[in-house]
Amino acid sequence: MIKEFITYTGLRYKVVSLVNTGAQGMIYKVTRKDKEYVLKVLRNPTKEAWENIKRLCLSGPPLKMGKKDKNFVWPLHYVEEPFKGYVMDYVDVNEYLSLEEMLQVKCSIVDRAELALQFLESMNNLHQSKGMIYGDISQTNIMFHPSEASIKIIDNDNIGHHSGEMLGTKGFLNRALLLGGKPDFNSDLFASYVLMHQLMLFAHPYYGEFAKKYQSMEDGVCEAILQDKGYVFSSKENEIKKDTKAFVVWKHFFTDRLRELFKDIFNKTVRVDVVIAGLREFIDSARVCACGERTSTNICSVCYKTKEGVT
Repeated sequence: MIKEFITYTGLRYKVVSLVNTGAQGMIYKVTRKDKEYVLKVLRNPTKEAWENIKRLCLSGPPLKMGKKDKNFVWPLHYVEEPFKGYVMDYVDVNEYLSLEEMLQVKCSIVDRAELALQFLESMNNLHQSKGMIYGDISQTNIMFHPSEASIKIIDNDNIGHHSGEMLGTKGFLNRALLLGGKPDFNSDLFASYVLMHQLMLFAHPYYGEFAKKYQSMEDGVCEAILQDKGYVFSSKENEIKKDTKAFVVWKHFFTDRLRELFKDIFNKTVRVDVVIAGLREFIDSARVCACGERTSTNICSVCYKTKEGVT
């Protein structure tokens, strides 16, 4: 096992332990001056991929109000010898939840909206301050800390301008990518909105009755998008049934304005700043339920108390 290494900037790190191994390489916990970091050792990276990682290290993360956007677990320093890899900030993954785990825990719709807002703002920062595309937004590379209203965006070594091949995860691809197009800001935003929809409504925006005819959810939603079967809360052919959790959330815990915003997102072209402003409005309208959770409607999404219990 590696015991220590020096980055291209001359910083020396000590290796503490091997954390994980995978197809792309190995992950180590490392330290420098008693502070913990993570080292990712890459397994045979292509020349293009390696040059991109070096650019990311040299350019630094996106800016948020003039400061580094800490939501990104960004490559900090690269190592070329005796292996190719890079160092990033340490994140205790045990303190964060995946999207799948978020769908299982009690968390108010307002708190979920706040997490979605943070994510969209960071993606917008990446686009606006760096002119770069994430390229592969999915349920596996965003982590959530609901009690602290914080997120972490991981697997950032593919971020770039992506003028080449299609990137993305099935179920998060927009129509243009499914037709063989190249990743761009619009495909990033579409994937971001799909993730936001799953986080807040516990369902994919195109997984309705039409999509359910297919063997897998991913195949179904791809066909629904390609055949223009429509958003589940607007479409008759691809509608979502009333006995689903998504329908209950939509009916009772979304405001009228938020419902209209979501319809516009998946039926029209909406600027990301309009979506961000709509989420902020929903969050700012929240009141406190007797159980201590926030709600923007007359029914709490956690304890289900009606307006009498909401102040």
